[in-house]
Amino acid sequence: MPSSNKTLFASVILAAITGAGSGWYVSQYNQESVDLRLRPPIAVLNYVDALKGEADQVDSIMLELDTKAAQLADAGFLVINGSAVVAYPEHMRVPVGGGDE
Repeated sequence: MPSSNKTLFASVILAAITGAGSGWYVSQYNQESVDLRLRPPIAVLNYVDALKGEADQVDSIMLELDTKAAQLADAGFLVINGSAVVAYPEHMRVPVGGGDE
């Protein structure tokens, strides 16, 4: 095979490998974006636990919980009330108030 044909052949092979790799990367990136939109991260706010023994601070705690829920939702989280959930991992719990953090 003449030298110019070898160079052409190597260039075509390199282009094919680069194209395949790029295509695979883009498809993986797009799939992760779709997965995140379909299954957003979850945050758990437990209103019942946050309000226990805090009768004099109900309004301020409710405001804090609602504010945190709105901020999390704006950041792409699905926010659920922990009192309606049977079990969840501790790392999903959103801390509320000074003693809970």
